[in-house]
Amino acid sequence: MALAYDSKNNVAGSGLITIPMVFPATGQVLVVTVVNAVSGGARAGGAPYINTTANPLTQVGSMVSGAAECDTEMWYFLDVSTYFVGNYSVYVPNTGSDALNVIASIYKGAVAAALDQSTSTNTTAANPSLTLNNVPDGSVVVDVLGSGYKDAPTGN
Repeated sequence: MALAYDSKNNVAGSGLITIPMVFPATGQVLVVTVVNAVSGGARAGGAPYINTTANPLTQVGSMVSGAAECDTEMWYFLDVSTYFVGNYSVYVPNTGSDALNVIASIYKGAVAAALDQSTSTNTTAANPSLTLNNVPDGSVVVDVLGSGYKDAPTGN
């Protein structure tokens, strides 16, 4: 069985971001993307976590675009249903109280998940693009795109 999109929650705000989620019994991968309207730095506060700081997510990567543009981050937690089934919250520490847009999404399936990272960044083009030439069966592709110039962040 291939991985499939299950659910997501999108929260914007400042300070500690709380994202209530329903974790399915078939959940394999939780992905959290963060877009931050920064002015020369990344979000402060550490790794996002599920329920308590004892359950941190692993960072895929981050990118600061320009000195006054935005910062994007991607985090994940594998084999979610081994640890979490039911109602839990994902927390994104934000000690700098930056304006964030956070999307948490869960992907489900009967096959254990593996992670591969590919990074493509373009900080100068007005219309960035990414071409996927080969997506293996059973894969899910997740990306994060941030846009902003010292304004409220947008994230997809």
